[in-house]
Amino acid sequence: MRFRKVVPASKPSQDRTPSLIHSRGLLVLLAGILSFAAIACGPDVPQEPVPNKIAETQEQAAELSADLASGKSLYRANGCETCHGVQGEGDGPAGAGLNPPPRNLLETAGYKQGASEQAIVQTLATGVPGTIMQSYRHIKEADRRLIAQYILYLREQAGDRPES
Repeated sequence: MRFRKVVPASKPSQDRTPSLIHSRGLLVLLAGILSFAAIACGPDVPQEPVPNKIAETQEQAAELSADLASGKSLYRANGCETCHGVQGEGDGPAGAGLNPPPRNLLETAGYKQGASEQAIVQTLATGVPGTIMQSYRHIKEADRRLIAQYILYLREQAGDRPES
């Protein structure tokens, strides 16, 4: 077996490139530290208060809670408003041709499986036999609970009313 001796083509140049790169890195680091120090230790400028235009009433504040916002988002994302409508009144665009028509979620009388939060969560899991209301068991229970809380919120905003 013959071995060949590997010889580098040429010696690396003795230029100052590595130290120049190192110097630039240090300069960038130093500039970053100085920028942070200037921001953190800068003069105290009084901040003007930001007006709270969103939560002006108690109802609006409740509407913006994280759980209700999530429930509203899930209500929309899972197609509830397609049949039950934006406000839960059973007037969604797909509901017009359904028999029986979609439930008006604001009317507590006549819920087939109960109108409490837990009953709504259970109805979402099992569906309603004899209707187009299918099972939404694929939705996590915690998310079904958020939808149920949003439905209760809609009902509360409309005022619990008997079935018309």
